[in-house]
Amino acid sequence: MIAVLRRFVRRVANTLRPYAREADLERELLSHVALVEDEHRVRGLPPDEAHLAARRTVGSFAYAKDLHRDARSFAWIDDTWRDLRYGARIAGAEP
Repeated sequence: MIAVLRRFVRRVANTLRPYAREADLERELLSHVALVEDEHRVRGLPPDEAHLAARRTVGSFAYAKDLHRDARSFAWIDDTWRDLRYGARIAGAEP
């Protein structure tokens, strides 16, 4: 029960400040690319090709970050907040 409550509190905190752990996430993604790059080098690819192959294997950093943010927070709260702000801007812009 305490673990569930702790996880809930962490998700709320991550919802309120979604970019707080951005540096950790960036380091994790870069280390993952480095591991995949090493695997490609072991298989005989030159360093430049190994790096490109690793980036293709890992995929888009922006997409991975979005998925990670959604998994560690309540994405629907953030989406609702953005929609409300957009609605307020649009309502204020009309003559």
